[in-house]
Amino acid sequence: MIRARKYRLYPTVAQEAQLLAWMEACRRLWNYSLLDREQAWDACKRELDENADGDASAIKKKWSISYIDQCAQLTKSRAQYPELRDVPVKFARGILKNLDLAFQAFFRRCNNGETLGYPKPKRDAPNLISRDAGEVGRWRNGKVSVPNIGLVNARPKAPSNLDVKTLSIQYVAGKWYAALAGDNGILALPTVAADCCIGIDVGCSSLITTSDGEEVKPLHYYRKAQEKRTKLARQLAKKKKGSANRKKAKLKLARAEHDVANARETFLHTLSRQLVEQYDLIAVEDRIAGALLQKKNGGGQQEKGLHKSIADAGWAQLVEMLEYKCEEVGAQLVRVPARGTTQMCSQCGAIVPKRLWDRVHDCPECGLRIGRDLNAACNILKRGLQQIGRCSPDFMPVEGRESCQV
Repeated sequence: MIRARKYRLYPTVAQEAQLLAWMEACRRLWNYSLLDREQAWDACKRELDENADGDASAIKKKWSISYIDQCAQLTKSRAQYPELRDVPVKFARGILKNLDLAFQAFFRRCNNGETLGYPKPKRDAPNLISRDAGEVGRWRNGKVSVPNIGLVNARPKAPSNLDVKTLSIQYVAGKWYAALAGDNGILALPTVAADCCIGIDVGCSSLITTSDGEEVKPLHYYRKAQEKRTKLARQLAKKKKGSANRKKAKLKLARAEHDVANARETFLHTLSRQLVEQYDLIAVEDRIAGALLQKKNGGGQQEKGLHKSIADAGWAQLVEMLEYKCEEVGAQLVRVPARGTTQMCSQCGAIVPKRLWDRVHDCPECGLRIGRDLNAACNILKRGLQQIGRCSPDFMPVEGRESCQV
């Protein structure tokens, strides 16, 4: 299975200076490469306007710039600029590949009518990525091998047996990390029988509500740290731009936000592992977080607060963790359509309209009265079982284990 492991790096002063110089050169490479593509597109539009009767496809092909074209230009630039020549060519090509992937994703979103997200110039240091790491980037005696630098001290989270293909070096809030991705030599386990099933509904008042009635409250890491973050942001705003004190204040703010992200990630890792070890089939809603965060109904501060709570909960991150952990143990993760899971009665199927602040499901047809989130979790489980062909729309089986009963 293809897996990635993340390690904390502890480079020496000289190694850190070298890595920062590479990142600055790669940042400029990204910006100039982005500018080249924009200028080529402007020239293409001018020629299309001047030659309205010409072959549009031939004109676009003439001015298009691909990843291969920019790699060829990189070879010439490395001979001209010493600071770019010092950067390992694998890292430089990794920057160009990331830019190419960013444009591919942009055009795909344009075709699908989604939020565009045009690639932007980089102000901060980008990640150093080598997609053909090979021997370089391997884990050796507690150290990570980095091209043109050698071995860098690292602290592993777990033993690594990866056949490394990709090496990514990140600089976040004054801390260095290395992500090694590759094949760990373990074959994917066959899917086990879904003897113990569960449906999960995510929310703000309860992070998750399961179809067996259990609730996990969110810990609100961001909101708890918001007062400290606001104080640090005010201190940063008072510092003179370009001063050493401003850099220190900016680093303090970045570290505070990084600590929040790490705490949330640790909690979600623990929760997802518990769910995967306990259940054979987990049904979740499909893309619910992204859909809610993209809604803009003019709700003002109330809507902003809701978006902040959704982002703080980490719904999408939890589902991503469940997905790859289910693959490791042979469990199933089923994504079901989210539409109507809250309004539909899980017992009789009647539609019971609810507003956001209505927290109880009270069905006038069958008399079922349960929590709103529990009703949604039961509907999610029912749809998940229907999706794998385990039951008909009119029948909801009761699982063998008591902890899995709906």
